[in-house]
Amino acid sequence: MESKSPAHTVYGGLVIVEGDIRFSCINKKKSFGTYTIPTANDTISSIISWVRNYSSDNNLKFISIGVVSADEDLLLFSKLWLDLDIVPLSFKEDDPEEAAKYAAAHFDEHNSFASTVGPENKVETPPLVMLENYEEITSPDVFKELIDQVNKFKGKRISYFSATPQGGGVAIMRHALLRLYSLLKVDASWHVLIPETEIFDITKEKFHNVLQSVNHVGTLLTDDDKKLFNEWSNRNFDLFRNRIENSDIVVIDDPQAAGLVPLIRDNFPKVKLIYRSHIQLLADLVNTPETPQYITWGFIWSLIKTVDLFVSHPVPEFVPSEVEKEKLAYMHPSTDPLDGLNKELTDAHKSYYFAEFNKILQDHNLSSLDPNRPYIIQIARFDPSKGIPDVLESYAKLRMLQENRSPIPQLAIVGNSSVDDPDGKPIFQMAMELINENYKDYVDDIKIIQAPHYDQMLNTLLRRSSIALQLSHKEGYEFKVTEALMKGIPTIIYDSGGMPLQVKHGKTGFIVEKGNTNEVAKYMYQLLTDNELYKNISLQASKNYNKEATTVPNALNWLKISNNLI
Repeated sequence: MESKSPAHTVYGGLVIVEGDIRFSCINKKKSFGTYTIPTANDTISSIISWVRNYSSDNNLKFISIGVVSADEDLLLFSKLWLDLDIVPLSFKEDDPEEAAKYAAAHFDEHNSFASTVGPENKVETPPLVMLENYEEITSPDVFKELIDQVNKFKGKRISYFSATPQGGGVAIMRHALLRLYSLLKVDASWHVLIPETEIFDITKEKFHNVLQSVNHVGTLLTDDDKKLFNEWSNRNFDLFRNRIENSDIVVIDDPQAAGLVPLIRDNFPKVKLIYRSHIQLLADLVNTPETPQYITWGFIWSLIKTVDLFVSHPVPEFVPSEVEKEKLAYMHPSTDPLDGLNKELTDAHKSYYFAEFNKILQDHNLSSLDPNRPYIIQIARFDPSKGIPDVLESYAKLRMLQENRSPIPQLAIVGNSSVDDPDGKPIFQMAMELINENYKDYVDDIKIIQAPHYDQMLNTLLRRSSIALQLSHKEGYEFKVTEALMKGIPTIIYDSGGMPLQVKHGKTGFIVEKGNTNEVAKYMYQLLTDNELYKNISLQASKNYNKEATTVPNALNWLKISNNLI
């Protein structure tokens, strides 16, 4: 059962100066005072114990603590993050209340962390854990190879350029990668493009959607679109010029940043260029003249054709014929076992995040998700490629199979938005209209929401779910599938894109022919009614997810290909 008295959300400030430890606690409206933390021989253990007891005694949930210390103590940071689920942030002024205010200022009204973008649109990636935490979850051979590649890369610099600091898989991967690079002392930075709505309308509808063939009929990239995109690319190049000039490797994430390639080639020919394609490119269509895909790809290829390396998901069908084999590399996308989406959470923390999710539902006039009943979940952006109508249809068919069987399963469809994704609101509205028109009988059991970027909330929702769905019609390599499997959640996917590489049919989940919602419903019914089947698949899922699709192997791959190029 959920707690009847949800914890109150607060922020903290911690000042450690020569053995004197002072702590302040605030919420968004007031201060709860400043305290002196008594210390034994182990300062960090004393702090963790005190904060844990203070939270429990006062029914508080700390979101973040600003830490003022002579040295940035990563052991303290990792304990706050992994043991207490508190985001640690470094602060300079010797004032615990100001440190608490600094921490609170980094989170919005939903307690969602707002990524900080500094000069040259550089994304700040504050540390959460120690290098030893990654070493503990990595095989010795892989970790040794990682350190060898780090040593080989010393004296070199790598820079990543992508569309947005928050929202979508690329941003999640880059945050994790840059945090690990920082621990490894790799000279790396990540920069995001100047946000312009007019340009992002072009890159989403006429680049991304067209290349995945989920565009509206008649969508074509025009000469005016190309002109606007090129002018914007020039503005971005001017902003990043200094960083690019002083880089050995530049990584271009997806078509949004493709316009930088010819400008870098013309101005800094010694820089090694890598284009990383994160989406499902339909190679057969981009090679067919007069299709929208052919037109869009022709423009993008004209920009990126001089790169030193083209990196794709490990699916040959995603690679257009123009890409030379000697310039091609395959790489899994990655998810981080130690970030907010995946780390272990206590029961108390999961109860807190579940209650927070229900508050968001209530704020949108939706009924709560019942923690005492099973639910099926799909976590994905509200995007035309994500198969949301199929999810709703599959659920309705499951309900018909269930008839009067108890308990009645619920459905949660949860997605984040992104600044470079204008599709979010219209797709969400389409889904709501579909529910009200076709699935009225189940409306109280369907929870559909554009949620804030609150990783531990998504982590909780996935961990507490009975079944995860990913019914995308077009998909590169969906690490939400990996995240579900890591948690032992049986996962049902379509045979789309790179997803069949992630699930072992009948062992860790089920792979269904795209559009076959009858089959999806059948497998959901089996999992919900056959306890032995469910236990076996859950166990196999947690043991057999692809370890390559995690942060350490991802960092190793980037360093290997960079060292080879250099």
